[in-house]
Amino acid sequence: MKKIIAILLSLLLFGAVGCASGGDPSGEEPSDKDTFPNAYAQQAYEQLSLMDTYFREDGGMLSENSASGGTATLWTYGAYFTAVAKYLKVCPENKSAAALADTALEELEWYKCEGKDAYASDNGKERPVFFDDNAWLVYGLLEMYAARKDEALLDKAEQVQAFIYSGWQEDLGGGLLWREFDKETTADADYVRNTCINAPAAMCAALLYKYTGEASHLEWAEKIFAWTRNTLKNESLGTYYDDIDRAGEIGTAQFTYNSGCMLSAAVRHHGEGRIPCRGARDRSGQPYAVRAGGRRHGGGLRILFG
Repeated sequence: MKKIIAILLSLLLFGAVGCASGGDPSGEEPSDKDTFPNAYAQQAYEQLSLMDTYFREDGGMLSENSASGGTATLWTYGAYFTAVAKYLKVCPENKSAAALADTALEELEWYKCEGKDAYASDNGKERPVFFDDNAWLVYGLLEMYAARKDEALLDKAEQVQAFIYSGWQEDLGGGLLWREFDKETTADADYVRNTCINAPAAMCAALLYKYTGEASHLEWAEKIFAWTRNTLKNESLGTYYDDIDRAGEIGTAQFTYNSGCMLSAAVRHHGEGRIPCRGARDRSGQPYAVRAGGRRHGGGLRILFG
């Protein structure tokens, strides 16, 4: 459920390399003392204002889109949540960023599943639960933690990440499942491990190691990253295939999102000095100076600076 408006918003937010105190996207205009460091920060403020105006239901929840309405799916909300988190991280003193983050965290609990440390659409009732949707919530929580140093955010991120780790499989060398599956009733062709969960999960594991110092997260980051690179990488192009099923058949679709996510995961690992940032090359065969990551199947990349 890709929402271009959320991806574009994120591109704007991640271009803002710093931010002074700004206004409230709920309607209050910035004061004379409020400034934006560049046009990207100003555009981010304006886009957030537009989303609050046109993408809210009567009850205040974020809607799936401006045309048909209906409360946003977790995937859509996750895109919004990570955008708000990045806005807070680059604008930690901005009153509007603080207010948005507080509201986003409150709204997130509407998606909480009963009886497990995970989130899902439809007030937490959607089944199966998608591991990849939850991975982006972990990323958002960690970005908020980087801004606020609130241990409760770090604890929540670890709890959700533990749920994601539970999707690890031992056959075919490993890999995380895309979503929850019934092992007994799911056909082999549908029982899949995708780049779109393994790459962001590896990235979040590396960040958790950075913030907690717990070796287990580094081990997970290395294990997940290595499995994805060894199993789903198209060596001839340096891109990544979409998935592998339980029978070992690889889904050969190649999306910018998948390659972008692995670039971002490589950056996080490289930042810890553990996993070389290799495999990303331009058309001349030279390695990229990797500084960015991607967001979802078939769409534009979501840049993950900072």
